[in-house]
Amino acid sequence: MPIRLTAASRALWRRLPVGEAGREGVRQAIGPLLWRLRMAEERRRFATLIRQTGRIPGPVRIAAMFSAAHGIASSAVHIANGLRSLGIEPELYDLGEPAPGMGLASGSVEPGGAWIIVVNAPEMPWALARLGAQRLSGAHICALWVYELEELPSGWRNERGLAHQLLAPSHFAADAISRSVSKTVTVTPFPMSMPFPDRRSARQALGLHEFTVVTMFDMRSSAARKNPKATIDAFKKAFGDDAGVKLIVKMQNGGEHPAMVEQLRRSAGPNVEFITARWPLENVHALISGADVLITLHRSEGFGLTVAEAMQAGTPVVATDWSATTDFVDAKTGWPVPYSLIEVDDPQRIYTQGRWADADTDVAAAMLRRIRCEPAVAISRAEVARHRVAQRLAPICFARSLGDRFWDNVYDDLASRVRGELSVGGGLPKWMRRNHEVRILKGAEI
Repeated sequence: MPIRLTAASRALWRRLPVGEAGREGVRQAIGPLLWRLRMAEERRRFATLIRQTGRIPGPVRIAAMFSAAHGIASSAVHIANGLRSLGIEPELYDLGEPAPGMGLASGSVEPGGAWIIVVNAPEMPWALARLGAQRLSGAHICALWVYELEELPSGWRNERGLAHQLLAPSHFAADAISRSVSKTVTVTPFPMSMPFPDRRSARQALGLHEFTVVTMFDMRSSAARKNPKATIDAFKKAFGDDAGVKLIVKMQNGGEHPAMVEQLRRSAGPNVEFITARWPLENVHALISGADVLITLHRSEGFGLTVAEAMQAGTPVVATDWSATTDFVDAKTGWPVPYSLIEVDDPQRIYTQGRWADADTDVAAAMLRRIRCEPAVAISRAEVARHRVAQRLAPICFARSLGDRFWDNVYDDLASRVRGELSVGGGLPKWMRRNHEVRILKGAEI
């Protein structure tokens, strides 16, 4: 019988001939190693469970870090709300943030059903351990992964056996996963169904009077990738210190990188406002709705949630014409910015190799000026964008993309209701059938 690594480590811990202070030093020194050993054990345990045959029909269940403030958690909220808009009430399981010593997530422990686990590959063993073998027994497990560059980190490949079905929210992310993982990848665009306030009431609520340009990003997602410095440069080229124009830079977790935030502040002019406080979601939505334009000169995206939200709200969008945002931003729906591809250089070391885009700030500046000078053109494109989102990022598109493999594991009454909806419109839209499921060829045949 194999020795359980975690049990062995606990026994050794109790025998250490040191006091509590000594144990704390040892804990800090070997804690990361013990965490990796435990996750390796959980990976083996759940890979065996997932290979078992037999399914138990049940509810739709979503597990995610719902209480965290970052993009992938917000995406899980969109999924839950999208399913609710179709009459599906999913069971939600908040995983919290990864940390040692966490027990089972609260909620029903009944087995079976169909799971959508919205965490990236490195967190998969921990997420499955938080949910527990009893819940996952007899279940169909989907793992929704998002990655922002063309090649996955090597460690992600180890987790490919921890799900029956791999999901990705964009063709770009699906391609990145498919290059590394010998498994079908299903493109499941995040559903856009959350309400946004109308522009006039949003501007009144936030006291917006000038022509307002907005950019938003999270420092934990790599400031180099989100590239706010390029946005500030494009804004300065477009408007200089014009007091009739304002750039609002809304950031999360800036307090963790004060030197980087100060560097951004020094590069900005007097008509640039930085907002570092955490806002409730309704305020963020008001900022998106109330903006005259949302700009992101990102270097790469795995989906582009803020861009999709702005399009849903009817706000004109300027975005780098590369990676996932090209699924829905083009010259009819927004202002795609040309770029050149460069080697990754990330001071935060979140990304260490590969390539990403360097947007042309001169072109972006010209686009900003045109949006200000030709509001009728901007409004027209924004309306086309709103229609595009309603077509491509509607909840029904998300439900369709999950396919029979998912709905076969859901209670018959729910599955038949969804399949009744799916019969309207003749299946997947043409744009999703392109590379909808990425079949993997190994080696040079990719």
